Amino acid sequence: MGKPSSTRLSRDSDHSTNQKKISVMSVQKFGMKKKKHKKKTLTNVIKLVDQLKDENLSANTSITSTSSGYTVIDLDASTNQPTISKNDSAENDQDLIVICDDDDVLDSKEKGKLLKLITETIFNGCNVNNSSSKISLGLKTNRGTETVEDTYIKEVILGQTNSRNSIGSNIYNPEKDMKNRTGLRMVVIDGSNVAMQHTMGKVFSVKGLKICIDYFVRRGHVVKAFVPRFRCKFGKSTEPRLLDSLERQGLVVYTPSREIQGKMITSYDDRYIVQCAAEFDGVIVSGDNYRDLMLENPRWRSVIENRLLQFTWVGDMIMFPRDPLGRNGPTLEQFLRHS
Repeated sequence: MGKPSSTRLSRDSDHSTNQKKISVMSVQKFGMKKKKHKKKTLTNVIKLVDQLKDENLSANTSITSTSSGYTVIDLDASTNQPTISKNDSAENDQDLIVICDDDDVLDSKEKGKLLKLITETIFNGCNVNNSSSKISLGLKTNRGTETVEDTYIKEVILGQTNSRNSIGSNIYNPEKDMKNRTGLRMVVIDGSNVAMQHTMGKVFSVKGLKICIDYFVRRGHVVKAFVPRFRCKFGKSTEPRLLDSLERQGLVVYTPSREIQGKMITSYDDRYIVQCAAEFDGVIVSGDNYRDLMLENPRWRSVIENRLLQFTWVGDMIMFPRDPLGRNGPTLEQFLRHS
């Protein structure tokens, strides 16, 4: 075969050059798109930071702007509350994220720190106390507009401070919630349930209630047994005087009840029981499942699902399960203690 003509070689050379130009242009376009995407992402991050600053987060916030035009996010893990540094040289601190407000460039080191903050805040948010880098936004929540879903997320999932509205607006406790020095949980007894089951539903057995109370008192627990007030009347329980004696000792709490024109009006004692257990982080002793109260309040539901201790009567002997939450759950001793 003969050698290719110069015209053919020129045509091939031009075609190859055009392909290279097209490839270079494609790479350039891709690079421009990628750069625009990065710039847009960074702009959104900076807008978010600016939004947080504009929302008056001055109380406990760890985000601030220095006079040199830098936004600083403090990731100091050595203290419970982040600190704010106003020193321009603080940019080199390993625990700081520095974002230049006037520039679109965020180097890889700063991106890594910001990503660490975001991921730990989101994915470790269920256990805020164990997070290595903490951020405090100092938000002021309006209790009047706080929904039960907000309360459940904040208290049950995030483990933040209990609010009164989350347990119920019908209670007031001026004292701080203090755990027993022994580490034992308060025991809240469903008096009607325990006393009636002792006699298999025949009569309200004060003797059975006292047996249950004595078991937990001897273990060192603070015990509160809720009983409708009308049970202290003769004919409404086996031993009204013994019931009054237990009430004077602070072991029995009477719930409101009264008689109007021969009709007994009694407040729902189950609600008192669940609310008290939620307030003092206690254990409920009852054979009831409280299905009707589970949907009323997320805090109540958490208590009912996780801290309900059932029992069995064998004559005058009361028995509790060694594994209250099943075979894979905590033992009775662990169940009755603050974790």
